[in-house]
Amino acid sequence: HNITDSYIIGHSSGGIISYNLLIKGNKRIKKLVTVCSPFHGTYLAYFFFFIKQASQLIPNSKLLRYLCPFFNKINNATSVYAKSDEITIPTRNARLHKKDDIMYPEFGHLSPIMSSTGIDFLCKLI
Repeated sequence: HNITDSYIIGHSSGGIISYNLLIKGNKRIKKLVTVCSPFHGTYLAYFFFFIKQASQLIPNSKLLRYLCPFFNKINNATSVYAKSDEITIPTRNARLHKKDDIMYPEFGHLSPIMSSTGIDFLCKLI
């Protein structure tokens, strides 16, 4: 459809998938906002190692090692992480560790995308 200048919000592993699009050189994405995406893994994934997607979210997995060198090279991505996250454990693992990382001031992995406050918060970012 020749879409250009798109804005993407990717939640959890959807943020990791979207970030991979930027790495692959998708020039049509103007801004990516990732929300509670476990870029550095989550300890919770150890309990579900037998599920392929979960095994990719184990800290230091092959996928996450591949992504890590790009975090400071891509400027049109911002990570939003919850003040406390029950899925991305520890919560700091949802950060790209860039100066424009943004903490969502409430608790919960889903609250930034499921509450009206969270949706307003994300809309203001884009």
